[in-house]
Amino acid sequence: MAMIQQQVMTNQPSVVVTSAFEPGREMWSSSLCNCCDDMEICCLGFWCPCVLPCRVSADHGEGLCLPLLECWSGVVPAVSLGLRISVRERYRIRGSICDDCCIVTFCGICSYCQLARELKERRCRHTQVISSTTVQVLCICGLKVRGNTGCAECVVQAMAMIQQQVMTNQPSVVVTSAFEPGREMWSSGLFSCCDDMGICCLGYCFPWALACQVSADHGESRCLPLLECWSGIVPAVALGLRISVRERYRIKGSICEDCCIVTFCGICSYCQLARELKERRCRHTQVISSTTVQVTSNPPAYYPVQGYGPPQ
Repeated sequence: MAMIQQQVMTNQPSVVVTSAFEPGREMWSSSLCNCCDDMEICCLGFWCPCVLPCRVSADHGEGLCLPLLECWSGVVPAVSLGLRISVRERYRIRGSICDDCCIVTFCGICSYCQLARELKERRCRHTQVISSTTVQVLCICGLKVRGNTGCAECVVQAMAMIQQQVMTNQPSVVVTSAFEPGREMWSSGLFSCCDDMGICCLGYCFPWALACQVSADHGESRCLPLLECWSGIVPAVALGLRISVRERYRIKGSICEDCCIVTFCGICSYCQLARELKERRCRHTQVISSTTVQVTSNPPAYYPVQGYGPPQ
């Protein structure tokens, strides 16, 4: 029985965490109202609020003109919400889509300043400043070469070693594009509704119920899609959910593509999200069909219990 229990525990499916508050997530490097941490970004957001969103979008690997789509948003700015969710999910920062909706609606400029500081901090966090590089090479004639002094052969060898050391000490690259190598594709296409007829029928007959189900399956509030009534042409909540799923599971795409998909193919987008979340839950599940344990009747070689011993 112990062996059966051990085998069952070994074959348990891997847990797919869908909440944005699971252990291991970080906090923002600066709070929402810490504008004085970087006065340059603060002044740019105060005097040129239209320039700062474009800068944040470009620094995040998106289109420079992406914030111009904000003119088709409603009360909840869809592009600002999408950028904030994308940064938060890509760098595994704690939060929720509901919190992001409130922040970008009532504190839009402060949100962009926080995003700019976060992206700047991510670029500089692992940077190693090489103050000086000294390479000593033992020359054939017995002299030590420092920098660029010595015979010609030793100078060439020293410069090669300096270049190798500089390349070795380069700061780690922070990839900000959603198309870098290692990202996956969606498990099903946007119009692959026949892959799961149950989800397709639910989205066709009860689209609001499907949206609430996707939100709950993703670890967000079930009533989150009700905020869609304050959206404009670009549905902010649908865009936020799609970006959150894509960034959390490292799926290829961009915010501009997501804007077009949720605007013109909203129901198909929700169906694709539902199939993706269902696939993520079932991908690593191992079904234990049968467990056979063979127990021999031979007595053990020794008896560890005190007072007992091998048969005479």
